[in-house]
Amino acid sequence: MADAGELSLRIYAMVSCPPYNGYCRDEIPYLENYNDGFLSVRSVKIFTDGALGSWGAYMIEDYSDKPGARGSSLLNYTQLESLVRRVLRLLVRSNIVVRSWLPG
Repeated sequence: MADAGELSLRIYAMVSCPPYNGYCRDEIPYLENYNDGFLSVRSVKIFTDGALGSWGAYMIEDYSDKPGARGSSLLNYTQLESLVRRVLRLLVRSNIVVRSWLPG
């Protein structure tokens, strides 16, 4: 749609690397203000936990409406730090940023 000039909304997209939370530096398209500013791809998204509504977000204490449930962590601290450092070493030179979704 961007190539055809059919976007009517400005989109700031993030790339999620396979396998889940993987490393995909060579496959990241860097697009900034593509098609007169309607499409930008300048970040890698890392998922660290689940969603709040399904009690998947990783919490320090139990959910108030589901005793015993604290959600789930997709990456422990060491894994997250290692992945972010690896991505940043190469991406900082290309103006691509790392973003993480941490609802918990």
